[in-house]
Amino acid sequence: MLLVVVLLWQIYRIQSVKLDVLDCGIDHALDVVEGDLDVSHYPWVGVLFYSYFGEEGDSRSVTTVVLIQSEFVIAAAADIGPMPKHNFRKNSRVLLGEGWDRPGRRVRNYVLHPEYEETYNTVALVQLSTPVRNINIRPVCPPPNLLRNPTFYVIKMKEDIEVLSKEVIRVLHIPGKMCKEFYVAANLYSKKMRPPHVACAVSLQPGGVCVWGAGGPLVARDVWGRWMLLGLGVRGPGCGAPSRYLDMMSYYPWVEKSLDGFNKITISKISKQKYVLRSSHNYQRFGNCDAEEKTHLAFRETIVLRTDNSQYQYLTYNITLLDNVEYTCMTMELVNASAVSEMRIKHFCNRVNFGAPCYFYRGMFVNTFRAFSQTPL
Repeated sequence: MLLVVVLLWQIYRIQSVKLDVLDCGIDHALDVVEGDLDVSHYPWVGVLFYSYFGEEGDSRSVTTVVLIQSEFVIAAAADIGPMPKHNFRKNSRVLLGEGWDRPGRRVRNYVLHPEYEETYNTVALVQLSTPVRNINIRPVCPPPNLLRNPTFYVIKMKEDIEVLSKEVIRVLHIPGKMCKEFYVAANLYSKKMRPPHVACAVSLQPGGVCVWGAGGPLVARDVWGRWMLLGLGVRGPGCGAPSRYLDMMSYYPWVEKSLDGFNKITISKISKQKYVLRSSHNYQRFGNCDAEEKTHLAFRETIVLRTDNSQYQYLTYNITLLDNVEYTCMTMELVNASAVSEMRIKHFCNRVNFGAPCYFYRGMFVNTFRAFSQTPL
């Protein structure tokens, strides 16, 4: 007796995620206006807020984010990391050039830089639920390979988060040695607080020492007037004291690699009788579905196959997964199957000879060979 089960999954083509290096950071203003500004200025700088119920009732955590790609913002991992993933999508929103009167943009997920295990002060990528398609909101440009006599600015959200507004401050770059001496003397140089890749700057405005929040971008304009992201602020001393920024020149290779890992379907072969398919919307991951991915069950089906040992039988099971259907993880498994049973997957995707693997699946077949007369799938 031989039983063959064929599952056909049709998945629409998903486009890869790339940084925009041409239509980014556009600013038609000839001069940079410093000081306090309305929240609508520089709309690629915004906030992410996470709502929760605390001891004082409804509360929200707020952090600064910067739009680096139409579907992704970058933020300080020190603020994003503590937010629980199991309800991050439900409770978080992003405001870009908008006030609290707007509903905000929904989010999908976030991924932390691997350095987060060693230090809080690193970067995090947050994926928006839908790409930003507003012509007035362009992502900021990545850092250049070479800077020529730049003028540095910090664009930060004002401390009063009840009324969102921004402040543009011109800063002066200072040598790393001088910056380190200040933080060592101030006892702010512990390993968990120390950014691995850092740039330092000090405000040119008169004033004493103050505390700046995390995520404020350190930026400069190129010869065409476009804004380039050079650093991401670390929570700590500011104003007249040296402020620290995560050096984006060091982090953008990881950013590009991470973006390349989104919008890719992954198939994990756990055993001959079990495969795991992960969503095309999330960061590329492999292995079994974890607890976070199984919080909300979207679909489950069990098929019991009864066979006649004297006949050859063939079964086709058809599933269509649309691009606008959100899911995180799907498991296909043969239960109570014999040791010789096997599930086979074939996917169809053109690949250039000796080229990179093709991840944009148009469809796949799952062939299951069974030797038992009764098998749940």
